[in-house]
Amino acid sequence: MPTGTVTVIAPVGRIVYVNGNYTPNFPKRIPHTFDVEYGENVFETRTSVRRVDFRGSVVTNDLNRDCKVILRKVPS
Repeated sequence: MPTGTVTVIAPVGRIVYVNGNYTPNFPKRIPHTFDVEYGENVFETRTSVRRVDFRGSVVTNDLNRDCKVILRKVPS
């Protein structure tokens, strides 16, 4: 399957997860560039009680291979 990249640029310093992968060995700190498969990719941060507090998504494809995303606050 084709791949692209997505760079999560904010909120800086937060741990970010991609596509619901919350495993302890996976998290990366923002800013970080991910290699992702084409399609919709969702990026999230979580609070200390594991509630998603910031989220953003990007669709990668042949016309949109290398993207940047700023995560937005999730309404509580």
